[in-house]
Amino acid sequence: MILYDVLPRAICKYGKEKQTIQTIEELAELQKELTKLLIHGKTEGLLEELVDVYIMCRQIEMIYDIDEGDFEDMLFEKLKRLDKRIKEGDADGKIPLSAGS
Repeated sequence: MILYDVLPRAICKYGKEKQTIQTIEELAELQKELTKLLIHGKTEGLLEELVDVYIMCRQIEMIYDIDEGDFEDMLFEKLKRLDKRIKEGDADGKIPLSAGS
């Protein structure tokens, strides 16, 4: 898959610190697009920024040696927790958007 070819080369070329900073920048751009969506109902930049964040998050996994198995385990646990909250509801009646809280 091209992902596993290109991403390590990007890390090698630009460096770990630069790619970490770039991740933060891409997250901010996604936040901006989500704000546009909520305020103005505009979605034209959403897909592009979401893909940029995905690419950068995959690089972060590589840069900081996040074990794929550990990642999958954590993802499964977070999804189970979210599923439980959806089924049971929270004490205040709100369902959190993030399974991490």
